[in-house]
Amino acid sequence: MEDKGDNTEKKGLWGRIVSSKRFHDFWLFIPFLVVAAVFWFIIALDDEMMNEYEVGIEIEHVPDSVTFITDPPAAIRVNVRDKGTMLVRRFFMSRPVVRIDFRTYASNGMLRISRTSLQQFLHNLFGNSVTVLATDPDSVCLPYTTSPAREVPIRVVADVSPAIGKVVGPKFMISPATVKVYSRSSVIDTLQCVYTVPIVRRDVEDPLKVEVNLRSIPGCRIEPPTVTVNIPVEPLENRKAMVDVKIENLPRGRSLMVYPRKVEVAYLAPISARDVDARNFVVVADYNDVARYVSNYIPVRLQTIPDNVVSANLLTDSVEYSVLTR
Repeated sequence: MEDKGDNTEKKGLWGRIVSSKRFHDFWLFIPFLVVAAVFWFIIALDDEMMNEYEVGIEIEHVPDSVTFITDPPAAIRVNVRDKGTMLVRRFFMSRPVVRIDFRTYASNGMLRISRTSLQQFLHNLFGNSVTVLATDPDSVCLPYTTSPAREVPIRVVADVSPAIGKVVGPKFMISPATVKVYSRSSVIDTLQCVYTVPIVRRDVEDPLKVEVNLRSIPGCRIEPPTVTVNIPVEPLENRKAMVDVKIENLPRGRSLMVYPRKVEVAYLAPISARDVDARNFVVVADYNDVARYVSNYIPVRLQTIPDNVVSANLLTDSVEYSVLTR
């Protein structure tokens, strides 16, 4: 019973508000306010306003043999001034597009749309009443070529240092290994390769897979502009090999006997380098050292070390010798 009384009291209060003169005057005021706002908006739109638009660019009638060295801009930004009513109307239109006939504006490897021509395109698009205040870009210059592409190999520029106990493999895998280069024939004929931007890594422990950009070449289009480089990194293992001692600078009619005839070489090699053995090293003793040393020992040195070997050292720095005359 108390709830019904409360509801009746609330309805009575709302009824008194609705039936009051102030509430009635408020609802009479609202339509006049809306009409006044509409008239103000219409009058304001009749004044000049500025606005910015993004205008698309489409190049038509481009022959199949033509390749643009520089990609055409997808759009230009245009600042215009006109009456507000016109700008509002254009706001609700679809995205404006400037269509350029390649046959009209292309000549001698260059498609040129001057600032004056570009503004004329915009006047045709927006109407002669509009004032074009600024465009970005303010003109269009696109070099192109009709010469076929040339396949050019990739050269990787890298400065990669491995972590302790690891080694960077000498052969980088590049995908793709070649790229297509578009340019004038005089430029393409001089190209030997295309370089990557430098790859710099420090303390690398695991194999790397890097997507890297190619260095741009003035007046050339490179497709694709990026390549994937796989850089092998693997552990090193300790190895040893017994290598024959070879004699150099031996005079005619003389022979030099050394003992031992083989010396041990200790080195680090990648685990995958199974083909590295004693045949890949050259250890020499110089006959000219006989006259330099009083003892019966002459030094030996490592003359040849395989490229994929690290920290190769002789465990014997000299050998005993005897000179024989034939």
